[in-house]
Amino acid sequence: MKNATPFIKHVSLAAAISTALMLPAMQTVASETQKPGTVQTLKTDVKDGWKEGLIEGAYLFNTNLNPLDIDVEVHGSKAVLKGYVDSNVAKSLAQEIAMSIDGIDDVDNQLRVDADRATQAEKAKQGLLADVSDATITVKVKSKLLANTDVSGLAVDVSTDNREVTLTGKVNNDAERDLVYYIARNTEGVRTVNNKLEIKGSAS
Repeated sequence: MKNATPFIKHVSLAAAISTALMLPAMQTVASETQKPGTVQTLKTDVKDGWKEGLIEGAYLFNTNLNPLDIDVEVHGSKAVLKGYVDSNVAKSLAQEIAMSIDGIDDVDNQLRVDADRATQAEKAKQGLLADVSDATITVKVKSKLLANTDVSGLAVDVSTDNREVTLTGKVNNDAERDLVYYIARNTEGVRTVNNKLEIKGSAS
């Protein structure tokens, strides 16, 4: 994607997935307006965006690349890589990862090797990975709570900062409060749990 900011790159995969889920509705609108070629154009745009998101997502979770310095464009089955990497090995790695994505048959690797610039991006990358890790932990904990019929999952709010999970909201009794705590504590990736849950009807 041209001139992608860190925020855009951070959410690009989610945006691609959301767009793909909206495709049936977009097809219906295009059909009703009776504009020739509109549906096919939408399909092409969604497929390209989907593949861009998959490539950027793969870069994001590869510790040998600085995803904030790599821009990805997809045109049909061809991926175009622009930006900077810290070595020739990283440049080749970025190309091979892009080629591994289903639907990509050719890669135009325009990445430039610039160790100094790549080093400057390392701190930003680490911060981004921490955000992704915290968000993943929050989703895991919330999913486990919603799946457990013995706790009021919808009444519990979950937030994560530096792998520390904070639980807020109201539960029915002490036993449920403890159960929610241990569900969160036993979730993979959680470092510690700050249990701020209150019991319904108790004085605050």
